[in-house]
Amino acid sequence: MKFIKVFCFSFIFISILFAQEQEKSFIEVAYVINIEVPVRVFEKGEFVDNLTMTDFEIFEDGKPQDVLAVYRIKQNFIQKREEKERFIPHTKRLFILFFELATYDPRLGDAVDYFIKEVLLSSDDLIAVTPIKTYRLESSELLIKPREDVANELKKLIRKDVLAGNSESRSSQQDIIEIARELRALLTNQNLGPFEGERIEPLITAYTAAIDKLEFIRDIDQLKLLDFANYLKTRPEQKYIFLFYEKEYMPRIDTKLWTQVSSLYQNMGGIGLDHSIADYHDYYNQEVTIDLESVGQAYADAAASLHFLFISKPTENIPGIDFVERANDVFSTFAEMSKSSGGFIDSSSRPDTLFQAALDASENYYLLYYAPKEYVSDGKFKEIKVKVKGKGYKIVHRLGYFSN
Repeated sequence: MKFIKVFCFSFIFISILFAQEQEKSFIEVAYVINIEVPVRVFEKGEFVDNLTMTDFEIFEDGKPQDVLAVYRIKQNFIQKREEKERFIPHTKRLFILFFELATYDPRLGDAVDYFIKEVLLSSDDLIAVTPIKTYRLESSELLIKPREDVANELKKLIRKDVLAGNSESRSSQQDIIEIARELRALLTNQNLGPFEGERIEPLITAYTAAIDKLEFIRDIDQLKLLDFANYLKTRPEQKYIFLFYEKEYMPRIDTKLWTQVSSLYQNMGGIGLDHSIADYHDYYNQEVTIDLESVGQAYADAAASLHFLFISKPTENIPGIDFVERANDVFSTFAEMSKSSGGFIDSSSRPDTLFQAALDASENYYLLYYAPKEYVSDGKFKEIKVKVKGKGYKIVHRLGYFSN
């Protein structure tokens, strides 16, 4: 196997085991701090490639700054430079692909093919993260092996790990579906006797257990998200993170069926279940528990572009079951990370078109440098705002950095 297994984690349960000498995401020269800002400028979806240093304005915490240099980059090549001061930009690229998926779509293979064959350069670093393992591409692999073979190997690993890695979640969801079917069967039984009625309580217990298991499986750990941001900050390359996340539709016993079960159970001498309906439904209305501002600032400070690719899937039609989209907490967290880091957010049922569009949009960018006026190393977050004079372009860049 040419992909090296590094360690096991998923994006949500990520555990940083890298230990490298930490480098700052900005350049220190004596007492002058120079800030690097990758900037992408679009007009009607197309990259604007004819801007000059005089077109850009940079503000830090609302105060205008002097632009010291502008470099126009395509892939990892400097195509144009304008300098008041000379810099040596890091244009080497690090790609990290996260596959947080419950199912494997063959079109994901098409996305991988496009990336390996059309985008990845022999000088690029690649880390692929599945629900089971993390794989690093050996640096010499693209020079000694056909790209088709590399792509096929990576697709095989992703498919295997996606199917194996989310088996617990799929199992718990299937348990809920089977419980709903059995409850419906009991309710439609015209000759319901004591034996059949006694089945209701264990089914309710099983339903509760399945929900609790799903809650544990999908928990988001803020500290581990911050750990990953700290790891990214140690990497000097231009960092591109692509997160494939499958939209979650969780099976839920519908309210009408649950009310019928509650009434029947109470008539049989059981405890009323009305209070439990709200409790169970609260699980599906998950609140955001992550400090979005802190996480967003950490990814902005890491100077890494995170592209959030939200893959939608059609739901099944099963009597007695509502499929509830349960992604508010996840979507809000990853969307904030993407926005703050200067990445892109998009949603589609096609992972191949999502990935290609995000890759194409990230291929071209400007690197802007400035030295903050009256810089103070106070550990506070400094907000960056980039404008293009007199134009209504869409401008994408990281939100800021910590002055420490």
